[in-house]
Amino acid sequence: MLGGLDLHHPPSKELIANQAFYAVATLAYNVMISLKVLDLPDDAQNCRIQTLVRYLLTVPVSVSTHARYTVARICVPAGWLRWWRWFVDQWLPKRKPVRPALEEVDSA
Repeated sequence: MLGGLDLHHPPSKELIANQAFYAVATLAYNVMISLKVLDLPDDAQNCRIQTLVRYLLTVPVSVSTHARYTVARICVPAGWLRWWRWFVDQWLPKRKPVRPALEEVDSA
């Protein structure tokens, strides 16, 4: 686990702070393993944690704003595109178009 998440050196000289740091790191490691086992396809089951972090957590994003909307464009490798589309469809809520009702516009 230490090599996969690059946690070789404790962040503090305080024993309690290091224990908390490694407890959070263990939780993050377990979440990544469960994501791999439950959600990734069979051909990605042999990926190491470093590979998952590179392809799933450290992806470049460009954020732009236009006409009161903020858009985030995620740049993912072509081999992971199918998984990212599934992930977005599964976990992100669908935004419905919002327009004021005709009665609300007339009363204002």
